[in-house]
Amino acid sequence: VNPRYLVYVNDNDCTACEACIGRCWMKALKMENGKLVRDEMRCIGCGLCMWVCPTDALYLEPREAGKVPLKKC
Repeated sequence: VNPRYLVYVNDNDCTACEACIGRCWMKALKMENGKLVRDEMRCIGCGLCMWVCPTDALYLEPREAGKVPLKKC
């Protein structure tokens, strides 16, 4: 899958409720040191996580043109 969009986190609005983590089918979101982080290799830009966020801290942005993540060996 080569997604055209990626989800981003507004750290100022995120309350670390973790509702989005359970909603992400690709397991692209996780908590690290009390902050929500996205794994660019797993995110397909579907936006499902955005719909469960009570503070609207998640948003989609177009992926940078020509930037395709490479799988780490």
